[in-house]
Amino acid sequence: SLHKCCVLFERIYKMTIPGQLVLKLLCCFTVATWAVRNDEGPNPKPEAIEPKLEEITKVDPIPGSQTWYKVNNLAKSVHKCGNSQFCCMRGCRYIVELDKCGECQGHNVKQLSPAEEIKQYQATMRKFRIPSGMDNKGPILGCWKKNAGSCIDKDQKAACCCMPGFNFDFDTRQCVSDGEDPSNKEEPIPGTEAWGIIYGKARKKTFGLKAKKCAWHPKKYCCNRGCTYQLENDKCGQCKFDDGSVTPPKEVIKRFIAENGNYVIPRSIAKPGPSGICWVKHSKRCVAQGSTQGLCCCYSGFYFSFASRRCLEPAQQQKEIEEDEAEDEAAEAQAAAAAEGQSDAQSANAAGNTAGNAATLANDDDLKRAMSRSVSGKDRGGASHTSLSLALLVLIFTLWR
Repeated sequence: SLHKCCVLFERIYKMTIPGQLVLKLLCCFTVATWAVRNDEGPNPKPEAIEPKLEEITKVDPIPGSQTWYKVNNLAKSVHKCGNSQFCCMRGCRYIVELDKCGECQGHNVKQLSPAEEIKQYQATMRKFRIPSGMDNKGPILGCWKKNAGSCIDKDQKAACCCMPGFNFDFDTRQCVSDGEDPSNKEEPIPGTEAWGIIYGKARKKTFGLKAKKCAWHPKKYCCNRGCTYQLENDKCGQCKFDDGSVTPPKEVIKRFIAENGNYVIPRSIAKPGPSGICWVKHSKRCVAQGSTQGLCCCYSGFYFSFASRRCLEPAQQQKEIEEDEAEDEAAEAQAAAAAEGQSDAQSANAAGNTAGNAATLANDDDLKRAMSRSVSGKDRGGASHTSLSLALLVLIFTLWR
């Protein structure tokens, strides 16, 4: 095709031998350029590959890091990201227990995201465990977060945990009501209203930080997570890691009644004085068969009520039982409403974080589009180069005519 093209040009334009030589060279250059750019043989020119930007557009903010101080941004392993949050630098790992980024490796080392690290942490330590970097059991005040108390973790070490009925939420860094697990609920100790100022027992019973006021039963006390109500001492103790085997206070009381009778008063609540007088109304000193230990027993026709810690007639006792059950139902409804409200708030917070992350990714999207335009611009430049060569050929032909 190249030979025919050149012969045709010689016949149409009667030129001198030097002119014909120049024309042939130009023709050869133009056709060769066209052939190279349109070659569809076994080794085509590879197309321009757009750089992958998945790693650039990936943002993994640390849940709840909006509560961090701004000075944290000075750490080499941290940078700001998302909606006023922080991210770990590439190759750095989020250490949940310490609530910081560390154990950094090369920038091309893929670490688990903070959300994945938290998921693994809660699967091991349970959802109620509070990392020591967020709340720590101090020597005097203990755990300071609301609805949190001292506990024993899985490693048998002193730590901070959310009280029964609550789980730790990393987004808000607070103990929130558990609306999913029915077994995770408050277990108030009946009659602990008597631990108040009147009897002067509140400090004694809660000394050692093993019990605190209940959230949904504000007049009563609840044992810290993993601690058992000791009826023989009328306080909480024998604390261990909460594996779900802790006996609720009401079950402890039922066992005592089954073994001793519903008229016997535990010595931890009332015991006879030197003269044999018991301070509980309608009660008197009594001794069990085969025992020398004096106890306080309610009179015949009366039963001991653990709810009010009094000796009552059957009708009065039944009324107290019904009131206690109604109080428990109201508390459970209040806890369920709180859990639902927290769920809505978490959804709104997640939406806000998503919007913040989307704003962070906007610059990356612009970068991606710019690189795409750059690649396509190169293709347009190649096409322009071919067109320019053809235009130059036509111009030479016209001038030689």
